[in-house]
Amino acid sequence: MPHLFVNNVSLVFPLYSASAASTYVGDVKNNGRVIKSRSGKIIGVNCLHQVDFELNAGDKLAIIGANGSGKTSLLQVLAGIYPPDEGSVEIQGSCTNLININLGMRLEASGHEN
Repeated sequence: MPHLFVNNVSLVFPLYSASAASTYVGDVKNNGRVIKSRSGKIIGVNCLHQVDFELNAGDKLAIIGANGSGKTSLLQVLAGIYPPDEGSVEIQGSCTNLININLGMRLEASGHEN
């Protein structure tokens, strides 16, 4: 029986340039997701912070939020595209991405047959 366990998952995107950092300055006042160094320089954005949930076979999950709230980042962590900086994702059973070039393809068939 498939299960998905997401335990205390956090994800931080580091910022390497001043132009990237200036994009996130507004977030300091809005929700404090920007990570600053001791000197006050913006060094990263906290995309996910201690996300925790469990899904069993047949469960459905809706991810709703404003732009920039981390919906896509969470899906990328679940798909294994980004490893979480903290916490863990455990998938028991099989999991595939809906955006997958091989989805619906038969590996034994030729390109023309597929």
